[in-house]
Amino acid sequence: MQCSQKTNSLQIAVLVCDHLLPEIQTQFGDYPALIGNLLVDAGKSLGLVVKCDSFYVIDGQYPAAPQEYDAVVLSGSKYSAYDQLDWINRLKQFVRDTDALQTKIIGICFGHQIIAEALGGQVSKNPLGWEVGFTRIRLSQEDTAAQLGLQSGVLELCLQSMHQDHVTVVPKGFTVLASTDISNVQIMSKGYSCLSLQAHPEFCSGIVRHLINVRTASGVFEKNAAKKWLDVVDNQTDGTLFAASILWFIRQPSL
Repeated sequence: MQCSQKTNSLQIAVLVCDHLLPEIQTQFGDYPALIGNLLVDAGKSLGLVVKCDSFYVIDGQYPAAPQEYDAVVLSGSKYSAYDQLDWINRLKQFVRDTDALQTKIIGICFGHQIIAEALGGQVSKNPLGWEVGFTRIRLSQEDTAAQLGLQSGVLELCLQSMHQDHVTVVPKGFTVLASTDISNVQIMSKGYSCLSLQAHPEFCSGIVRHLINVRTASGVFEKNAAKKWLDVVDNQTDGTLFAASILWFIRQPSL
């Protein structure tokens, strides 16, 4: 039920798929604050009142009636969408059920991958390695900007990334809207019912810098690669712009 399309308000359920590191939560907040603030602020720029309710699906919390929301948004996570864990399998079934209810679904990073796996696509570890930090994402066609509610002539988006897995098979009915040299499926959509992206519009450079430093210290990232990412991590990104695009997408009639 898209109950808010004719009003200036949106009700969004944020499905939280992980807990960020405690030191990140202390300085920047956890996923509910990051995603909620991003969407609320984008809403203000569009004259919309956005209200977000958060559900920690990683801990078994779910909205009782997802159809009462204008959209559900799946967050990022350190887990892999193909992990055979009970909470991940339950989340995939929830995505299938919610899609059948024709409630709009938005996915961010892990959420993007969960949507792919749940609806018939495939996710795997990228043989080209990690995609981290400031990332230039190419829109697939000249008219793709219009499909995202963006200004005509926009050919790329700059966003923060933090992933090693990527979508390798797109579900039936989905269209790839953007790519990079490392990951072909950066943004995908199914009409105006599902929209997902591999990057993190909610991440600021401070969060990404901290994650790079932690993962370099633990040996996950090589020092040379980390230096390259850190050199450009403070470049300006389009997180707020894409958040507005998400809200525009949610308000479109489903096809």
